[in-house]
Amino acid sequence: MRTATISRRQLLAAGATTLAVPALARTADAQPAAADFKGERMVVNSFGGPFGAAWKQHVVEPFQNTFNAQLAVVDAITGEVTAKVLASRGNPQLDVVILGDSGAAILAQQGLFEPLTEATVPNLKELIGIARLPGDVYAEFLFASEVLVYNKNQVKDPPTSWKDLYSPQYKQHILIPDLGNSVSGPVFLVHQAELNGGSVTNIDPGFEALTRLKPNVITYWTSMQQFANMMSSGEAWLGVWSSDRAAALIKSGAPVALAPLQEKPALFGNAIGVVKNTKHLKLAQSYTNFVLSTNVQSNFLSAVMLAPTNKNAVLSAAAKPFVVDPNGADVIDWATVAKEMPSWLDRWNRTITQ
Repeated sequence: MRTATISRRQLLAAGATTLAVPALARTADAQPAAADFKGERMVVNSFGGPFGAAWKQHVVEPFQNTFNAQLAVVDAITGEVTAKVLASRGNPQLDVVILGDSGAAILAQQGLFEPLTEATVPNLKELIGIARLPGDVYAEFLFASEVLVYNKNQVKDPPTSWKDLYSPQYKQHILIPDLGNSVSGPVFLVHQAELNGGSVTNIDPGFEALTRLKPNVITYWTSMQQFANMMSSGEAWLGVWSSDRAAALIKSGAPVALAPLQEKPALFGNAIGVVKNTKHLKLAQSYTNFVLSTNVQSNFLSAVMLAPTNKNAVLSAAAKPFVVDPNGADVIDWATVAKEMPSWLDRWNRTITQ
């Protein structure tokens, strides 16, 4: 797994950032002349919450207006999206999906994406290297990082290392991502394996570490709202989350902050892909290209404080201090994760959540 470096100052800067995004300068896109889809309708997903609100403002509404198309938006995170696409193969209920790499790799392995091409999605040419996959089965449209959030009312001396999670003072007070519901689950498992001498291909140290952590876990979270509620109320004291969600919760005024960890954070991506056998292929390709465009990446990812994958995108000054630079960073081998996930889930259910 590859990681990127972010400083203590950058992590703590989240408390001073804002989700408001000024109008950013327009730059040239590899965006063909807008087609008129004459009201054609397709179904896409978003992740809900602040992410979903920004997605509606910077992606859905501009796309509908520009292309004379209708988008039905379903709120669903990675595990739900993966299950929906797997269950409806041959007659997809979603036409374009965004999801964490853990789910995207599974769908790619199952042949459930329509491959992208530079002819149909020209903004592929504008992406940084790690945002493109072999065969362009899907593309990364953002990168986030793993963070440790704490409740300021409950924790006066925040952890400075992932090792601090194992302290008995946090017994029954830590939120850990469930392995199967979001990309945060496998990211955390693989990262813990690495911190304990393992890797994505040697996952035993990760499972052994999480077994030791069990007495300190209040629950294995399965939804973003569940995490936000438990952390804000102080029912949970510490929790493993993603950088953008943490930024939004901090901005909301919740009594939470980011622990200033010494170790490098784990970097992970979110993918966009056209679902195999969609009945709206051209519309789906135009939508994917739109999401990867310079202007959309600049404005949307500034709003949610995440790293763009379009090399021409420019983040707002408010977002920059919080965002890890993905250029030259390492990422998890998601093909290996997809291959191993069934056995990992079985082991997780038998040894961790039981």
